[in-house]
Amino acid sequence: MKKSNLFAFIGCVFLILAACNDNEKGSTEKIDESDDLSTLVSTNKKLTEQLEDERQKIEELEEENRRLKNDILTYKQQAIETEEQHEDELALRVEIEEKLLDIFEYMHERNHDDLQTMLASNVTIDHELEALNIMEHDSGIDRTMHYLQFDPVPYIAQRGFSLVDDTHYTSDYAMYTLTDDGFQYDGGVEVVFSFEEEWKLSSIRYVQ
Repeated sequence: MKKSNLFAFIGCVFLILAACNDNEKGSTEKIDESDDLSTLVSTNKKLTEQLEDERQKIEELEEENRRLKNDILTYKQQAIETEEQHEDELALRVEIEEKLLDIFEYMHERNHDDLQTMLASNVTIDHELEALNIMEHDSGIDRTMHYLQFDPVPYIAQRGFSLVDDTHYTSDYAMYTLTDDGFQYDGGVEVVFSFEEEWKLSSIRYVQ
């Protein structure tokens, strides 16, 4: 009986120890699971913050891309407008020079009637003096400009021009004659054309 009781006691001790070990293992597993959950939450939070940062960066890049596209379109439009303006100015210069050559030719030939068609409303012709009577718009001064004499016919080179309000075109020309020694400078002439349904001569005078 004593041996049986001893064995029974020893068996109970082993059962108690085994139960304690099982409880310790369960507690450890619960702690490990809690740590894993905390790590997962922290990781998810960091990922969410990173995604938000990336989303903000993408939005900033998209905005920058839109701005660059607008800048490129604006630059292209400005380039087109500048090119069109240059072409318009070039066409106007050609038109004015053709009219001026006609005016010089009419003066040289004393062709008063055709010359009158090239003149603005502030310019009249004095047939007897073979001169232009010009009422200057700015000063209100009435002055006389005799027909230019071309013998020999000069070479004319434009030195500068300006366009004001798309209604007044001023151009400065240098005149040369060809001699045995080369080109000789004969002075300059400034002309102003005003737009009255078409471009017409409103002023002409000698300049240095």
